[in-house]
Amino acid sequence: RLVGVLTIDDVVDVIQQEAEEDLMRMGGVGDEELSDSIFSTSRSRVPWLLINLLTAFLAASVISLFDRTIEHIVALAVLMPIVAGMGGNAGSQTMTVTVRALATRDLDIYNAGRIIRREMGVGFINGIVFAILIGIV
Repeated sequence: RLVGVLTIDDVVDVIQQEAEEDLMRMGGVGDEELSDSIFSTSRSRVPWLLINLLTAFLAASVISLFDRTIEHIVALAVLMPIVAGMGGNAGSQTMTVTVRALATRDLDIYNAGRIIRREMGVGFINGIVFAILIGIV
């Protein structure tokens, strides 16, 4: 007995909506719409920005432990924005791969550990490669 028709367009629409929701959640913006008020949008973003601020303070406090070293080797202070930028870019790459894996249902509870280890390995190798490159420069 035929209950209804499911077209490929319907399937594609659902896949796109799910991928968009996953991407929005990973970016910390939830179900935000362009028609939402600026106050509503601001309120939904504040928790994620607060977390970012707290982790930035944590990073700053770790850096302050090395203030004497930074005073003696000023070149280290010049490299700090580079390190922060590289970390942000690497995080964005990992987030993009993860969101795609969630959207395509390639990431689940059973293979999450393997994927986390893989991404940590990629980060380690890239860190070594760029440490060598920066050391050469």
